[in-house]
Amino acid sequence: QELGGRELSPAEIDLAVRICARCAPASRKCENVDLLVPTQRGHLELASECVYNNRLGACLRNSFEIHGRCLVHVNMLRHGGALPKALGVQPQTVFEFQGSIDPSWIANADAGQKEALTTRIRNILDQYPEGTTLMKEMVQNADDAQGSRIRFIFDWRVHYNTETCLTPELAELHSSCLWVYSDEQFSEDDWANLQKLGDGGKRKREGMIGRFGVGFNSVYNFTDVPMILSCDKLLILDPHDRYLRGFAGEGKHGCLFHPLR
Repeated sequence: QELGGRELSPAEIDLAVRICARCAPASRKCENVDLLVPTQRGHLELASECVYNNRLGACLRNSFEIHGRCLVHVNMLRHGGALPKALGVQPQTVFEFQGSIDPSWIANADAGQKEALTTRIRNILDQYPEGTTLMKEMVQNADDAQGSRIRFIFDWRVHYNTETCLTPELAELHSSCLWVYSDEQFSEDDWANLQKLGDGGKRKREGMIGRFGVGFNSVYNFTDVPMILSCDKLLILDPHDRYLRGFAGEGKHGCLFHPLR
């Protein structure tokens, strides 16, 4: 705005390049940061709206735009494409490749390897057979949470009043159940890690005796819908996407209710 649209002088371009070089390390650590960079036209433009020339031997000093995007100033390329890349500027070959793809060639944009959640859980249960495994894993989870007490309560009651169930399907679960109680509350990290099927975050935390959170899935030897209650939050897991229709998001396999009243 201060420049009033005029072109930068050589000294101002050199200063802008040096400022970009100083900002680059911090820019790598920050998301959603869009810095101004000097362009071949001598203007300052957002990095996200620019490209840099990554074609070897093609200096293109008289070119200002490529594929509708501003070309960063050649002085930004004194060390190759490292500086513009660190600032989030895309190389020109990315847009050349995208422009060469005919949409009619794409048979299935959603192609790729997939594994159903229930299949993944079934494979995990091969490592955690029925029996005392569940109790061992729950003790480990309580220890990880720094709990000092754990109790296992088998509730033989059958609840016939199902009118207050969230969904009609949940009425099937109003029978006997196993309660596991620990005297330590869940942290925000615990809630997040519990929803990571293969890695519950213990790998990076010293003093954890559990098997990286995978062992929690031993609960599926006893139920298809484990429920976890702590403080004012209730997490219901539904890998079959059967019991929480209308509550869980598409493909989310569960729902976290907060706060409970």
